[in-house]
Amino acid sequence: MDMQNRIFELLPKTDCQKCGQGTCLVFASELAGRQVSIQECPDVSEEARRMLSQLLEAERDVLSALRGLTLENAKKTLSSAVMLPVRGLSLLIVTFPFLALAWLMFAWLFMK
Repeated sequence: MDMQNRIFELLPKTDCQKCGQGTCLVFASELAGRQVSIQECPDVSEEARRMLSQLLEAERDVLSALRGLTLENAKKTLSSAVMLPVRGLSLLIVTFPFLALAWLMFAWLFMK
């Protein structure tokens, strides 16, 4: 499931247009592209708001970590990533399964 659909699942799906977008799906797309803020949706629950904030923050952190990653320091990064707390690793696997799979394949290839 892509980021837009994950966001959409957490929205109220009322298509009320209070956020300025035509539908909740359009709002989800804009939010995934960081063109709007979750604060612009007045009907989203506090729990969903918290989950969306965590989801977007986790994506930003992963993308930030991937920028500038060289092959030389990839082994260091991967070996330290193995020490991630179970909660953090499970969030990575649930939120970004394709990145988790890539991480495992990369670790298998280069940590031999």
